[in-house]
Amino acid sequence: MYRMASAQIVPQASSKRNFSIDYLKSFLVLGMVLGHTMQLLCSVAASNMIRNLIYCITQYINLITFSGFFFCFGYANYLSYFTKERKEVKSKIINNAVRILLAYYISAFAYIIFFADFDFSFQQTVQILIFSKIPPFSEFLLSFFVIIISSFLFFDLIKKISASNLLLIIAIAVSLMSTIVVPYKYINNNQLGLIIGTNQFSAFPMLQYLWFFLAGVWFARDNIKFRWSVLVVSFLLSMPFVVYCLITHNFPDRFPPSIYWIAGSAFPLYLYYMFCIWVERRFAQIHPVLSIGQNTLFYLLLSNIFLFSLKVKLVNRIIGLDRTILIYTLVMMVIYFLTKQVSNFKQNAMPAIKKVATVDDK
Repeated sequence: MYRMASAQIVPQASSKRNFSIDYLKSFLVLGMVLGHTMQLLCSVAASNMIRNLIYCITQYINLITFSGFFFCFGYANYLSYFTKERKEVKSKIINNAVRILLAYYISAFAYIIFFADFDFSFQQTVQILIFSKIPPFSEFLLSFFVIIISSFLFFDLIKKISASNLLLIIAIAVSLMSTIVVPYKYINNNQLGLIIGTNQFSAFPMLQYLWFFLAGVWFARDNIKFRWSVLVVSFLLSMPFVVYCLITHNFPDRFPPSIYWIAGSAFPLYLYYMFCIWVERRFAQIHPVLSIGQNTLFYLLLSNIFLFSLKVKLVNRIIGLDRTILIYTLVMMVIYFLTKQVSNFKQNAMPAIKKVATVDDK
């Protein structure tokens, strides 16, 4: 999923690179790591107004992040895979699925080791490997694994849907309606819960979030930029979320996701998308920012490991918002430094390795 190791949650198109999508991924990563940092480390007094502010910030980040990644995933999958024949991209899809799965396992085992006194027993290891035990802060990666495996298994069907406006609308409607009709409380199987949702763990079910993936496919297929119709529809989709919050003074259910939660991010995500298009057109390439979007998995994986270790180190310590922001900044800077070092190593080492291989072949 990250560019320097060709392991991307969002595969890149073979044609001209769309930097607006890289910018969008960058902003989503920045928000996601900030949200994780606040949730894992930040601690303030229960009566403190800042506590409520932090809660609202993290909920907003939660609202748009996964949905945004799924949108980017659909956008890039269409350009990379569904404009080609299955046999041309089969190996790329499988390799991408393997990389995402390995990233999940690393994050999942890291969480268990840091927080759950992991004993490396055979039973506990197997439970994680077969998704019977799904640790927090890692489960979202499994949803990308599920969707890319589904893309491989149902390649022709998805390609057919992506080529038809009517089928896209029907599929999007089914995805949205699934938040209402799926009987979550009866889904006791974690593996099935990854696909259709469950109350058993904090799942990001593929079916309910699928419409973001399909929206990404549609945007990529028609090269959609600004359209008043899209702006209005996205606004209407998000309004029930706002009304729900105003009436109940609370946020809609996220696990399992309600229709209010699923549709709520449509308008802000479209604004993000338009902002990223503006940034791409207005400025020269902002490489430090683009680097984040082009190394998404690397940032998500390393930030999880860093934050897990810091949580253990700072246990029972009061970490205010100012120190939380400082830690967040340092974590992002360290990961950026590491991505640059690995990228520089590849640029310097790979030509030499290829040269040696060529000489050996002769």
